[in-house]
Amino acid sequence: MGYKLSPAELFPDGIKRIVYEQVDKALENLRSTTRNKDVVVHDARVCVKKIRAVLRLVEDSLGNKAFDEEDVAYRDVARHLSNVRDSTAMLEILDKLIAHFSDRLFPDAFVEIAAKLQRSKSVQRLGARSAMTHAEKALHKARKRIDS
Repeated sequence: MGYKLSPAELFPDGIKRIVYEQVDKALENLRSTTRNKDVVVHDARVCVKKIRAVLRLVEDSLGNKAFDEEDVAYRDVARHLSNVRDSTAMLEILDKLIAHFSDRLFPDAFVEIAAKLQRSKSVQRLGARSAMTHAEKALHKARKRIDS
């Protein structure tokens, strides 16, 4: 679903509301203890991408300095979270490729790569909570900046 500004809403207020909603949604995802960590991180990253898209829409209004600061802050949040997600995403892609080309591959064609990605995923999982906590703190700071 796209962003909607209400007819009674001033443009700056609508933009703030949209960014608030996405920050809150990202925080909600990161706090989840019942959902799969990979899904939670993916969903939080999607929220951050949406925030950065909104920032690009209002870049001229924000000014270069403010835009750059906010863009870098949200980019860094996404980078911290991407470290948690990368190996899982690569394993998912590898599994799909193997399934798609199974009739053309040797059964053990990608065993070494899969094992390496699995080890990488295990290492990344150890740092996942730390990365998620860092992202939460950065999003809380970003939320405070929206108010100012």
